[in-house]
Amino acid sequence: MVLYVISSIIALGCVYLGYLVLLKKEKNFGFIRFYFLMGLILGLGAPALHIDWGIDLPETEKIEFIRNANNIPNNELVEKTSIAVYENDGIKISHIPLFIYIFIAVFLLFRFGRNIFSILKQVEAWDGRTFRGLKILENKDRGNPYSFFSYVFVDLKELDDPDFQRSVIPHEMAHYQELHTLDVIFAELICCIFWFNPFTWLLKSKIVENHEYLADAFVIVTGVDVANYSRQLINYGDQRPVPIISGFSCLLYTSPSPRDRTRSRMPSSA
Repeated sequence: MVLYVISSIIALGCVYLGYLVLLKKEKNFGFIRFYFLMGLILGLGAPALHIDWGIDLPETEKIEFIRNANNIPNNELVEKTSIAVYENDGIKISHIPLFIYIFIAVFLLFRFGRNIFSILKQVEAWDGRTFRGLKILENKDRGNPYSFFSYVFVDLKELDDPDFQRSVIPHEMAHYQELHTLDVIFAELICCIFWFNPFTWLLKSKIVENHEYLADAFVIVTGVDVANYSRQLINYGDQRPVPIISGFSCLLYTSPSPRDRTRSRMPSSA
């Protein structure tokens, strides 16, 4: 088990380092998305194929049975019969790391399930309102617009704003059409189960960041005014209610400035 932990950390470390060295300036965000997802799968799966998990059952002392013991003296019967006895030594110190792992994993999975339940409860309140194929719900927190599959949570007062319709709605449309929510759910589950690996958290943040770049590219291609779009990114900042949704965000602390971010995604012919 210890060997797997070390191997998986090294493997995902190589995946993350490969991104920093080779792909950080790459503009093919679709390929980067594939790279991150496959990196997580292979980085966590490949080391498991070469690990001895120690699940072989221990050999027990041989027990010899005698079918017809009626004509055998008691002393000879005792000599020919042996039974292995195992004592329970209780919890060992070596088991403590396993208990810690299970406790934290269960806590994170509980939090994940609670977040899913919270989103589903909000989805139940959908009143049938749609806009360009998206199912619109009110964002009661008045924070960033965000999406969960085809459900988009927005401030309904902003929905009539033409700039909002030209920038935010296509941005959330990109998250929906490209199924970014599935990536986020997958990455979140990976972090819950492999929480001990720091690179799962780093790769998850890069996956979410790359989703925003993909959505930006989708909006820029529609011909939106880049300056206005950049200002909207700055105004909204980075506020996500729960970690399993995709949102309209400028990622101020994890990516280039919003203006550089939008300019870098403009078509080469612009």
